[in-house]
Amino acid sequence: MLVVLGGYPLLLMACFLCFMGRNLLTRDEYYRIHEVVDARPVSNFRLLTSKIVALVVVGWIPMAVFSGIIELGAWLQNFMDFNWFERFDTVALLKFLLFTCPVSLSLVAVLSLLFNVLFRNNLLTMAALLGIVIGGYVLITKISLSQYIYFEGLPLVGYIGSELDPEQLAFIDIVRYVSYLATVLFLFLLAVVFFRRRDDFVRRDTIACSTCGVVLVLCISTSTIFVLEQAAKMQQWTQFQDRNTVQKASQLDIIDLNAEVHVEPARRLSVNAELSAIVLSDTVEDVLVLWLNPGFSVAEVKLDDVGVSSELDNNGRLSLRIAQPLEAGQRIHLSVSYQGKPDLDFGYFDSSTDVSKMPKWDQLLSYMGDVHGIYSSKFVALPQELMWFPTPVLPLYELRAHKDFFDSTIQLTLPEEWEAAVSGRRLSVENDGKPQGFKTYEFKTEAPVSSLDLYAGPFRVFSQEIAGVNFEVLLTEQQLSRVAVIQEHLEILLDELAEQLEANIVEGFEFPCSDYRFVSVPQRLRVYGGGAFLNLLLSSKCSYLLREFDVFSVNWENVFPDFLETWGMDRGTFLVQVLKNYFRFNFQGTNVQLDLFNSYWDHELGIVGPEAESLSLVLAYLNDLVWYDSIDGFSASGYFPKAMKSRQPSSQPIFLYYGAQYNVNQIGQRIFRRLKPFIRHIDIVEGVMSRSLATEEVQQVAIESSMQQTVESELDPFLVETLRLRCAHLSFQLFQVLGKEDTRLLFDALLARYRHTNFNVEDLYATSAHLGLPVEEILGDWFASNEQPEYAFSSAVTYKREANEDGEEEYQTNFHILNQGERTGTFRTSVTTVFGGFGALTPQLAGDSTFIAADMRYGTAGTGPVVFLEPGESVEVGIVSEREPIRVVIQPLNLSVGGGRVAIPARFIEDTRDVDPVQLEEFHGFRKSSWVPPPSIQTGIVVDDLDPSVTVENGKHIDDVKTWRRVDYPSAWGSSRRTMVYCESKNPKKIEFKTDLPHDGMWGLEFHLPDLRGQFGDFGQGLIPRGRISMGGGTQFFWQSIAGEYKFTLEAGNTFEEINVNVSQSDFGWIRVADIQLNQGSTIVSVEPSSDDEKLFGDAIRWIHMDAGE
Repeated sequence: MLVVLGGYPLLLMACFLCFMGRNLLTRDEYYRIHEVVDARPVSNFRLLTSKIVALVVVGWIPMAVFSGIIELGAWLQNFMDFNWFERFDTVALLKFLLFTCPVSLSLVAVLSLLFNVLFRNNLLTMAALLGIVIGGYVLITKISLSQYIYFEGLPLVGYIGSELDPEQLAFIDIVRYVSYLATVLFLFLLAVVFFRRRDDFVRRDTIACSTCGVVLVLCISTSTIFVLEQAAKMQQWTQFQDRNTVQKASQLDIIDLNAEVHVEPARRLSVNAELSAIVLSDTVEDVLVLWLNPGFSVAEVKLDDVGVSSELDNNGRLSLRIAQPLEAGQRIHLSVSYQGKPDLDFGYFDSSTDVSKMPKWDQLLSYMGDVHGIYSSKFVALPQELMWFPTPVLPLYELRAHKDFFDSTIQLTLPEEWEAAVSGRRLSVENDGKPQGFKTYEFKTEAPVSSLDLYAGPFRVFSQEIAGVNFEVLLTEQQLSRVAVIQEHLEILLDELAEQLEANIVEGFEFPCSDYRFVSVPQRLRVYGGGAFLNLLLSSKCSYLLREFDVFSVNWENVFPDFLETWGMDRGTFLVQVLKNYFRFNFQGTNVQLDLFNSYWDHELGIVGPEAESLSLVLAYLNDLVWYDSIDGFSASGYFPKAMKSRQPSSQPIFLYYGAQYNVNQIGQRIFRRLKPFIRHIDIVEGVMSRSLATEEVQQVAIESSMQQTVESELDPFLVETLRLRCAHLSFQLFQVLGKEDTRLLFDALLARYRHTNFNVEDLYATSAHLGLPVEEILGDWFASNEQPEYAFSSAVTYKREANEDGEEEYQTNFHILNQGERTGTFRTSVTTVFGGFGALTPQLAGDSTFIAADMRYGTAGTGPVVFLEPGESVEVGIVSEREPIRVVIQPLNLSVGGGRVAIPARFIEDTRDVDPVQLEEFHGFRKSSWVPPPSIQTGIVVDDLDPSVTVENGKHIDDVKTWRRVDYPSAWGSSRRTMVYCESKNPKKIEFKTDLPHDGMWGLEFHLPDLRGQFGDFGQGLIPRGRISMGGGTQFFWQSIAGEYKFTLEAGNTFEEINVNVSQSDFGWIRVADIQLNQGSTIVSVEPSSDDEKLFGDAIRWIHMDAGE
C-alpha cells in the first residue's frame, strides 16, 4: 500500500502545489525590503530554497496526517469493536515518511518552481505540470510490454524507500537514488540560474548546476548500462530457451533424490544432493548434462563415488566430464554439492515483460506480483522453475512435454522460528551437530513426484487428519489475523470437509496424497496460475498456495448479515456456506469440492511428442468435464486484454457480492467496478473472456489454421487463445460422444498403464482401441489439419406408432446426414415438439441447451443422439419422442463461427402402408447408411446478407449502422455461415439487395424467410442484436415473429415495380415474390416492412432463370 502512496500518484500534488506559487512569490517583497534595509543582496539560492522547503512541507503534511489516522485507527481497534484499519509496517512507514515522501515531493516542488520561474504565471505553471502528469500516465499505459524492463533504469525511488527488503538493495539501487537526487539538484540549480534577479554568485550556481548535470548523466548512463546488461541477460536466456524447445531428449531418468538442504535466509542455500538415475541413451560425447541455477557455486561432483570435473555456465548448464561412455539402461549414482544465493532472474518467465516468450500453459493468469522467486530474510519461495536442485530436464516448455518422476527425501535445516513446505510427509529430526538457532525436518515422498517447490517462512502451522488424509495450513501472522473469524468456526468447516470427502470417495475420487498443504505466500510473488486471497493454487503435487490481495483486503466480519437468525443459521454455518459457494462457483481451477482430490492429471502423467502441448490441453479439459461437468472459461491470454484490443466489462453482478464482502458503500462500489477490471482480479476473468477474448476474430483464426501451424509459430496471446479454443472444442466433442462413464474409464486405463511415466498420442489411441472407444475416429487428423466438416442433410420424416399395450403413442423421426468435408464431424441432435411462449419452439425434454463457444459451458445433451461422422461417410439418425416433432435441430460441435446450428422441418407421414417396415421400427441412435443427396437442382443467383452488395439506409453497410444487427441463426440461409440481419427501429428502414443478371429473360424472385417461430436464436457473444430480445434458460430469442406484409421494390433499368407479400402467413424458407421479364444488367431489390410491424428481417434473395413455357 505504501508503494501506491509513495509512487507516481505523488505527482498529482503538483496540481495543488502550483497554486501555492503566487503566495510563495510574495516572499520576494520581504527579501527586497531586507536588501534595502540591510544593503545586502539576497542570493537566488537562498530565496528559492525557502520556497522549496515550504512546498515540501505543505505536501508532506497531508501524507503524514493520513498515515497518522491509519495508525490511530489501528491502535483504537484494540479497545473498540470495529475492524476498519490495518497498521503499516513501522519500518516501512518511517521510510515512507522520512525518505520516499520528502524526496518525491522535492521533485514535484522543483518542477513547480522551475516552471513558475520560466513562465512567471501560475496558470501556465499548472498547465505544464498537468501536462507532465497526463503525459507520464499515457506513457506508462502505452509503453509496450517488451520495453517495460527499461523502467528499471528510471530514477524512481518507490520501492527503495518503502517495502523493498534491505538485503535486496543492490548497487544499481544506490545509483538510482543518486540519480534521483542529482535530478532534483540539477532542476533546482537550473531554476536558480534562470531566476532573473541580481545575484553575486551566478557563476558559482552555474558551475554547481553543470556539476549536478554531469553527475545526473553519469548516473543515468550507469543505470542504463545495468538495465541493458539485465535486458541482454534476459534476451540471452529467452534465446537459449527458444533454442532448447526442440531439445526434448533427456540423458537421464532420475529414480530418487536424497538431499540435505541448509537454508540461511538472505545469505545462502547449501545443498548436498544425491541422485540415483538410469541412463536413457548411450552417451556419444564424454559429457553428461544436468541443469542447475547459475547463482550457485558447485563445490564437488561425484559419479559413482568418483570425483569428476564440472562446469556450470550462465545458462544453468552443468556439464560433467565423464571418463567412460555410459550405456542405455545403466544405473548411476550422482552426488552434487553446491551453495550460494539462487539467481532469481534465471528462468525469467514474466510474460508481462516479453509476451512473445511466455511459457505455454504453465502461466495462465498472473495478476499480481513482480517476482517469481524470493530468497530474503523474511521469506523463501523457490519454485521448481528456478532449478534450486539439479535436474536432467530443463524446466521450460518441455516440462509439460516430458516429466521426470522420482522419489525424494529432503532433510531441510532452517531457522528455528520458521516452518517450511516441501512435497512429502514431514518428520522432525534430532538437531545433533546443527548450528544453534536452527532446526531440521525430513520430507519424504510416498509416491513419485515430477517437481519440488520450496516455501519457507515464519509460519504458524495448523493441521488435522480427516479421513486418513493430513491437512496442513501454514499461515503468516498477518494472514492469520485476517482469517481469525474462520479459525473461530474451523470445527464446523472441517466437519463439512470430512462429509464432502466421504461423498467424493463414493463418487470415485481418489486421494493421490497423504498430506495436503496450504501455504501462505507474499502478495508480491508472481504465481503461475494466478490467484487471490483464499483462492487455492496448485503449486506442486499436494501443495496449494494462498496469496493475499493487498489493495482490497477481504473483511470477513462484514460477510455476516444482521438477519442470520431469520434464516435459522449461526455465524459458523453461514461462513461455511459462503466459503463452499465461493470455491464451488469459482472455476479457475479452484474448487474445494473437487480439486483437492483430483490433482493427478498435472502431476502423475506426462505426455511426449510434437502434439504434447495441445494434447495436454485437450485431455486436461476433458478431465475437467468428467469431474466438474464444466470447462474453465479462461486462458493464458486472460492476462493481456489490452494486447487483444478487447473491451473491459462495464459491470459484473459479482461486484455486488464482493462489494459487500470488501465493505464498501455505494460510491465505493462504483469505484470498485472501475478499478477491478484494471487490477485484473481473478474473479472477473470469465467476464473478460466471454465479452472480450472469445470473439469472432479469435474463432475465425482458430478455424483457418491448424494446431501444428499455431504451435510452431511465434505465439502471442491471440494465437494462444485460438489454440485454447480448438483444444476445448475437441475435448467437448470427445466428452459428448464418449459420455462421462466411458471417459472416466479411459482416464482410469491411462493411469493404470502410464502412471508416473510419459505417453504419446499413439499410446492414447492404443489404450482407447483396447477399451473399444472411438477416440481416434472422433479426433481424426486433429493436429495437422485445419479442414472443416461439410454436411448434407436429407429431409426429416416422422411416423406414429403405438408404443405399448395401453395405447400410448410415440413418434419415430428419421433423417440422413452425409459428411462431404475433409474432417471428422461431431454434432448433437434434438427435436422440438410444441410452440412455446413468444412464438418460439420449446424442446420436449430438458432440451437442447445452447453450447456457447465463448465460455465452454453446456447443459444437457437434448433428446437425440450425439453423432460422429468421418469424411465421406453418411449415417441415418433416429429420434424417438412422445409428441409429434415440428423441427429437428442439429448442433455441430466442431469449432465454427456463430455455432452453425441447423433447423430441419419434420414432415409427418400418416399413411405408412407403403413405408419400409424397417423405418417404422423403434430406432434411437445412428447407423451407417448409403444415402447421398440427389443431384442438385438449379439454385439460381443468391444474394446473402454477408455479401458486400447488400446495403441499408442510403447505401450504408450493415455493420456501419447502429440500428442494424447481424445475428447467427440456425434457419437462416448461408453456405459457410448462417446469418441474417435485423432492425427494430421506429425510423423508416429498408434493406437493398443488388444483383447483376447475366442475360435477358424471365426471372423468378424469391425471398428467404428465417424460421423465427421454430428455433431459439444462437447469438455469439458480442453479436446480440438490440431490440426486443428476451432471455430464457440462458438463451436469447425474439418475442414475436414477423407481422403483416413486406413491400418489395424492384428497380432494373426502366423497370420499376412494387410488390406486397404477406410474410406473416408464409412458411419459413424460400418464398416466391414475383415472376418478371428483365433485361441483362444491374437489378436492385429493396425490402421495407409494413406499417403493422416495426421489425425488419433480411436474410437473402434468390433469382432463378425460367425457361420458355416453364
